[in-house]
Amino acid sequence: MFLYPDRNANGPTIVEALGALKDEHSEGIVFYADDLSQKLVSFAEIYARVVDSAQNLLNKGLKPGERVGIVIPNPEEFVISFLGVLAVRAVPVPMYPPFSLGKLDAYIQNAAAILQKSRASLLVTDSKMQRVLWSLVDRVDSLERVIEYRDLAKPSRTENFVLPAVELDEIAFLQFTSGSTSAPKGVVITHRALLANMDAFMRAYEIGPGDKALSWLPLFHDLGLIGFVLATCWYGLPTVIIPTALFVRRPSLWMQAMHDHQATISCAPNFAFALATRRTPADVRDGLDLSRVRMLGCGAEPTHPDTIDSFLANFEACGLRPESMVSVYGLAENVLGVSYSPLREPLKVDSVDRDTYLNEGRALPSMEAESLRYVSVGFTYEGFEIQVIDEEGRPLADRLVGEVLVKGPSIAAGYFEDPLASAEAFTPAGLRTGDMGYLVGGELFLTGRKKDTIIINGRNYDPQSIEWVVQEVDGVRKGNVVAFSVLAENSESLVVVAETRSNLDEEELKKSVITKVRQEIGLSLGNIVFLEAGTLPKTSSGKLQRSRTKDAYLKSELGSEGKRTLGAQADINVLARHLAGSAYSRVKAGMRRRAGGQ
Repeated sequence: MFLYPDRNANGPTIVEALGALKDEHSEGIVFYADDLSQKLVSFAEIYARVVDSAQNLLNKGLKPGERVGIVIPNPEEFVISFLGVLAVRAVPVPMYPPFSLGKLDAYIQNAAAILQKSRASLLVTDSKMQRVLWSLVDRVDSLERVIEYRDLAKPSRTENFVLPAVELDEIAFLQFTSGSTSAPKGVVITHRALLANMDAFMRAYEIGPGDKALSWLPLFHDLGLIGFVLATCWYGLPTVIIPTALFVRRPSLWMQAMHDHQATISCAPNFAFALATRRTPADVRDGLDLSRVRMLGCGAEPTHPDTIDSFLANFEACGLRPESMVSVYGLAENVLGVSYSPLREPLKVDSVDRDTYLNEGRALPSMEAESLRYVSVGFTYEGFEIQVIDEEGRPLADRLVGEVLVKGPSIAAGYFEDPLASAEAFTPAGLRTGDMGYLVGGELFLTGRKKDTIIINGRNYDPQSIEWVVQEVDGVRKGNVVAFSVLAENSESLVVVAETRSNLDEEELKKSVITKVRQEIGLSLGNIVFLEAGTLPKTSSGKLQRSRTKDAYLKSELGSEGKRTLGAQADINVLARHLAGSAYSRVKAGMRRRAGGQ
């Protein structure tokens, strides 16, 4: 049934598995370019280029265990660089590239923090990025140099070269958390944990001959990197990779590419299904055949039932089956996957009594119109275990809401050089995820993040329930709403921050939002703040940063970090400053190397 039955949690490693495909020239990864051109890079070619990269890295003095930051927007170049670092037993640190000039200052600050925290000695980037990123050498104590991808890509194969052997308990890479509720932390992913998780989800999803994966997810994020590059290379699964920016510009390309390549598997966050529904023109949609699609995973953020219903209704005529939708749950601290809803079954939505949930933390079934609705994220993989626990760590009975605890063979080895944070999350009892939910006969329903919970008048509210209501108001940008509470004179007060479309009557929009929240949630708004598009704080993977938004609100700094889109002269001035700083840092580094005789 499986493509390669010898792949399992005990090996081979990813690079070893690629080596076994060194004669596979007909299958591999199809990479889209920004101009929509496509290029097949066979598994045989990927392996050969990884070997080239590995030798070039060794020639530059890279040693096992050294951390290497990777900031490369081009997916093909990113994949070769990442695997090349992996092949020499060094530790890749995937990092997101700057998305725009508007937040370049904040980007450099965050990139420096990640490199400093990981104590990276080397940064690999492309010829354009290096003009800005050289300034990091002066900001990061451990960082010695910045090299371009083209220096790794040079043919460098020597006769009888053998890649170093990898021990399964060695660190494979550092995956920095998204930072949606706190500062990013470097999750330590070992080869053993990586193989255990990939083996679990590839078998659970019944990957076999005839399957083809397709993704536009960012490769610096765990779902895009592990789910659609590392696992597919390890399994020899044909894959199509679309640059994330290309999908953002043309959301209709996602389903169009699924049709063109007869892909069977893809995955995306909730917001992407809403985008594809709204922005796939009827004339494009009507020409699609999606009958081969057998699994569309929805994960990385809470699944909104109405979003999935609209998506399925929109593409039903294309042959897309409701049972192809799968709700998935995962987190970097467990490498990637934790649970998934059953294959070949429609998504299960649980309606629970609002008052009992808010007052008592119990999820009692209800058919009332004002009930809360939660989508099942299914059951965990074979060999794993999920519990829901209270504040003291005691397991809770079914339908009692608490924190999700995960046990299994792919729990990460902690946060890199952060013993306090590691001890808090990685406990002897299991991984405390910080996610809230409840179980029903082993089936998990997620309700929110522990740190994001809004408490007003003694009742607990999940912020996404409020945000979903607000985003339905005409004029509010869907997926760009944050709700939180702040301390008022006598109690907590509800605040909503939302991006809006331009040229709207803000006073009328405020009235509409206030009315909507009062009618559907039963809460009064203490304040509502409207922002222009592209200014709401988000993580590199597009998740809302509620704690950061709240902090900016309290400091009266909302919108001050710049836009996620390109600006005009002010942004050009920021770029010029960073270019000058990088040039200066590069000259200084060259002088130090020459003085040291290197």
